[in-house]
Amino acid sequence: MDVTSAFLNGLIDTLIFLKQPEGFRLDDSVCKLHWSIYGLCQGARAWYDILNNVVQRLGFKRLVADLAVWIKTIDRNLQFIIAHVDDLLSGGQATEVKEVKEHFGGFFKLKDLGSAKVFIGMNITRDRIKRIIYIDEAHYGKAMLLRYEMSECNPISIPMQPGEKLFKAGVVLSTSETKTIPSYSGLNRIYDELHPSGPGLCFRESGTICV
Repeated sequence: MDVTSAFLNGLIDTLIFLKQPEGFRLDDSVCKLHWSIYGLCQGARAWYDILNNVVQRLGFKRLVADLAVWIKTIDRNLQFIIAHVDDLLSGGQATEVKEVKEHFGGFFKLKDLGSAKVFIGMNITRDRIKRIIYIDEAHYGKAMLLRYEMSECNPISIPMQPGEKLFKAGVVLSTSETKTIPSYSGLNRIYDELHPSGPGLCFRESGTICV
């Protein structure tokens, strides 16, 4: 689910006044802000507070380890809601998921995007026969490798390429020499950002990149 203009749903508990916007000015008065708006420092917090309140009305409990995840158990069936800014992911029995959508629809204007295929950069694949859900970040990993010009790299069994040319610290390199240096910072970033869904990058025997 995608909440439309999510930050505009938050209530402001701080005294804030705004100048009247151009084209709306009636006099020299200022406007007292009651609801959150985009660009406000308190905007994200105000949206989270009202979201948390709406979720807990359904009997969900917020996790201590991750404040953007709520869970509930019904007849030994686990149901969950995950939030990422204005994107919401609900899981559980079909009837329970439908109830969650209807509940949120009573508070927010939202778009029902159907079964989740991508969430927070992660691909979600279902095998309904085996009742298994697979999560991966393959498309993101490939995009990062392309960005750092490492999509054609091959796996090696040692940490450094044999015959690698080393340069003394402080030496100014030419453009051609700079292009031959692998982007270790880029590779580091790939490993860091792919950590949530798995151990990192691996390769099939064919050389295909797996994440």
